[in-house]
Amino acid sequence: MSDQNEPVKPSKGDTPSAAASAKPARLGSLRRDPKGWLILVLGLGAPLAFLIAAAGGGFGLWGWQAGLAAIPWIILVAVLTLILAIIFIVLNRRKGRKTRWPLLGLGMVATLGFLVFWIPYVVAIATLPAIHDITTDLADPPQFTALTLRDDNWDNIPGADDSDMRGMNPRQRWATVHQDAIPTFGRSASTSRSRW
Repeated sequence: MSDQNEPVKPSKGDTPSAAASAKPARLGSLRRDPKGWLILVLGLGAPLAFLIAAAGGGFGLWGWQAGLAAIPWIILVAVLTLILAIIFIVLNRRKGRKTRWPLLGLGMVATLGFLVFWIPYVVAIATLPAIHDITTDLADPPQFTALTLRDDNWDNIPGADDSDMRGMNPRQRWATVHQDAIPTFGRSASTSRSRW
């Protein structure tokens, strides 16, 4: 019998099963991590759901309002995912268990990245007035040519209950809201247009 046909003998201290099972044990531990998988699926699912909602609205698969209405729910899922991940970590520490980080960590990073993406938008929503018709000439704003104004266009102008705007008609309140939001509106139209 030649040396080629002899089985390879393990070195001292190694058993054949220990060397062969090291890699599958690591994969097996990932399979046995339902909390990590939950956080990973939710953490990657929130940004994916946002992309689907935006793309579907953009390509006309559903109305843009439906895609926009999904955003608060998607952000809520992301926030709850982050809270759930923190709860899992705290519970593991209290029970003296080691936290399995590969899936949980990746899910948390995806969730945090998605939530950080929304910070500038949330700040803008919280600090800017909800105006949709912006002009640089508050004294004589341009008239819509392709859109007919609804009769109730001036009904919901903010400031009706504001003591600083008491006695103003809706158009005056509209101009005040614009001037307060963007101070450059106080300039004349020709001055603001010359900047562009």
